[in-house]
Amino acid sequence: MDVTGIIFASVDCDADAVEAWNRWYDLEHLPPNIALPGIMTGKRYVAPPELHDVREPADRLDGFADGRGVHVTVYTLAGDPAQVLADMTTCRDKLEAAGRMFAP
Repeated sequence: MDVTGIIFASVDCDADAVEAWNRWYDLEHLPPNIALPGIMTGKRYVAPPELHDVREPADRLDGFADGRGVHVTVYTLAGDPAQVLADMTTCRDKLEAAGRMFAP
């Protein structure tokens, strides 16, 4: 299979909800996404607290400004990137309709 693209999803949550957030993300969000056709892998990364102060976000990257973007998921694609994004959106909508989206 050839790699057709990469998606970097940078997100964060309130510090008082991080344990619940990680549990939800690992059990409810990531598995159905990486099971989609066109996604080869999905791996999560978390910046440890000692690295938060050394980040120098670019003004144009709002998701990384003001200490945000602590959690990053990298999806490696093997299908049409536009279709993969559409499928991921459908997956999110199904989770939301089922009341399975994270809300602290």
